Amino acid sequence: MSVLYQAIGITVRCTGRLFFGLTVEGLEHVPAQGKLLIAANHQSYLDPLLMGSVLSREIHYLAKVELFRNPLFGALLRHLHSIPINRSGQDIESLRQAIKALESGGALLVFPEGTRSRTGQFLRPTKGLALLAKQSDAPVVPAYIYGTRGCWKRLFRPRSLKVVFGQPLRFSTFNVEQLKGADSYRTFSDKIMQTIAALKAAQT
Repeated sequence: MSVLYQAIGITVRCTGRLFFGLTVEGLEHVPAQGKLLIAANHQSYLDPLLMGSVLSREIHYLAKVELFRNPLFGALLRHLHSIPINRSGQDIESLRQAIKALESGGALLVFPEGTRSRTGQFLRPTKGLALLAKQSDAPVVPAYIYGTRGCWKRLFRPRSLKVVFGQPLRFSTFNVEQLKGADSYRTFSDKIMQTIAALKAAQT
């Protein structure tokens, strides 16, 4: 890891533990090396930072291309292994970069919903996650992030921030019968979101 990546991770992790009672469960489900997709729900701009801070391995990110328009911020995002993606349509170049990162043994964080949920309710996932999972044959670790939305209103409240990881799934081994036909990408992406929802339900 670069010094900057480590510094940001330590800062976010310590802040989360000190001010928000950050806890993490299921880290044993996250492979320490090798290609990996991490699929998480998305409620806040803090989600990528939080996820990067709780993992012992460096991860790549997908970030909307608009964030790269500022030269300084764009340079920072690239230094932190962010890949610009155009959410208005199919982005072949972003897909190519993401596959390249995975094939080199990297870990990639993906938000299947495609954008932040402003209500706290899960959104219908896009097919992008399944496409990456199929093309790379990387295991997909579902993750539930709790508490980042409006977290600053809950200073010093115990366990107000939490990350829970579930068992990995693979596109290639997921119920073959369910993946037949044109909607196989949709079926797999829906299954991942259902698994994230189950991780959430297990916390209540």
